[in-house]
Amino acid sequence: MLRWLILPFLMLIGMQQVMAADDSATLKALRKDLSSGSLEPVILRQSLAPLPDPVLQQWLADVPVSRFAITGFNENDQRFAARVRLHFADGGFTYVRIEGKPGPDYALTEWHDYASGLRLSELVALAPWFREKEGRAFLALLSRAPDSDELGKYVAQHPAAAALWLAQCSGQSCEQQATSHQPESSGPTLWAWRQVFAQGERQTAKALQQALENALGDDPYFWLMTGHYALDSQHCDWVATELQSAALRHHLAILSDVALQCYLAGSGATQGGTEFLDALSEQLGRSLVEAAIQRHYHLQALPVPDKLQSW
Repeated sequence: MLRWLILPFLMLIGMQQVMAADDSATLKALRKDLSSGSLEPVILRQSLAPLPDPVLQQWLADVPVSRFAITGFNENDQRFAARVRLHFADGGFTYVRIEGKPGPDYALTEWHDYASGLRLSELVALAPWFREKEGRAFLALLSRAPDSDELGKYVAQHPAAAALWLAQCSGQSCEQQATSHQPESSGPTLWAWRQVFAQGERQTAKALQQALENALGDDPYFWLMTGHYALDSQHCDWVATELQSAALRHHLAILSDVALQCYLAGSGATQGGTEFLDALSEQLGRSLVEAAIQRHYHLQALPVPDKLQSW
């Protein structure tokens, strides 16, 4: 369990939403839909082909959206694309890419969930199967018992159904079962990235990190996720340089906290220099960083390393 070091002393004031400078009619409509606290208004704008009601119900049965940030947006006369960070009431967050036809009554033509790999176009292509006996049985079981391994036999030949299962179980007790039945993704996904961290596959983890950074941009919450994965898997040294740089660049308290924990948990606390601590102290104040370091070692019932005694 992650224990905060800095936040007991420094309150997070708020989150600035990164928006496109051009406040278009499409962007206004998208913001309004996302501000509803549900994904339903956006997803129901899909215009490719009718999806069975059970599919929409499973897709929409999600943790309520508590806030969001549009971290990238572009459009022309024919199409628009938006990259969105969604925050949920339980503290979790994810990233999606939304594409469609622009205008105040925009139409959704693609939805890509980077957590599960779920794509609207692939679900639409699978719509005939969802209406068949096997597809209906899958949806019924997904609704009744999403932690059932029996779901695996239904999704073996249907990657979109597997992604729907994972999207439905994200952050829930059934997430592990759904993850174990995911096929190899055609693009970078957060679940695959977390998995290779846990399995100790450094080279693959770095490659996925770069691919996701290219897709999601230099977003502070992406780096927060990076720190969480590194701490959970005890691989902080894999991401130390990038994570520390991001913390100093973004001035987000929870990111600074995770970066400091990774510094103390990795080799930096005993073998590296104190450049990061010096820079963080200049940003937050030396007394705050000193208290956080003391708190870290107190919580672990460990002595402060000699190198950090001056802190």
